[in-house]
Amino acid sequence: MFPDTGELLTGDHDPARHAEQAVVLDIATGVELARADTGSPVQSVLFPAPGFGRDLYTCSFTTVSRLWVAAD
Repeated sequence: MFPDTGELLTGDHDPARHAEQAVVLDIATGVELARADTGSPVQSVLFPAPGFGRDLYTCSFTTVSRLWVAAD
């Protein structure tokens, strides 16, 4: 969870597409704010790690990914 923005990062695996996705939710409302493929074809059992800004790192059995929020 990112306490300064009220956002929660979680993972979601789409078995039909063989794709792991990172999902950002608004913790107060549950509204999905963002979703992005991580590039991994398998579900990750590891927790993501926050980066140094509005970014994060995920690690699966096949892939290390860095995802970030682009400035508006």
